[in-house]
Amino acid sequence: MARIVLADDDPELREILTQYLRLRWDVTAVGNGEEALAEIARERPALVVLDIMMPKLDGLSVVEHLRADAATAGIPICMMTASTRNSDTGDAVWKMATGVDAFITKPFEPQALMAKVE
Repeated sequence: MARIVLADDDPELREILTQYLRLRWDVTAVGNGEEALAEIARERPALVVLDIMMPKLDGLSVVEHLRADAATAGIPICMMTASTRNSDTGDAVWKMATGVDAFITKPFEPQALMAKVE
């Protein structure tokens, strides 16, 4: 079973998403960016799902760390964000600028995240 590291500082959302994702994947859920980096270094997951706004180390900083390290540079990342983008071109530019492979805009249904993870 593939492993996912999920990082979100909202404990309720983290629990809901963990329950959904565990239907298909092995999930380690953490509450901040520093914990995410520690778990990623230890586990080398198949996917990382990050909230953009987290304490101690935000999602974009986690992405920078992962992309700068050859051992983690290839791990796919899905970013959860409250920001909005209006076009496919804007989406592509945002992904390239941040190093994120996919993103999902909050609020969203857990099923929408499941589809992105697939």
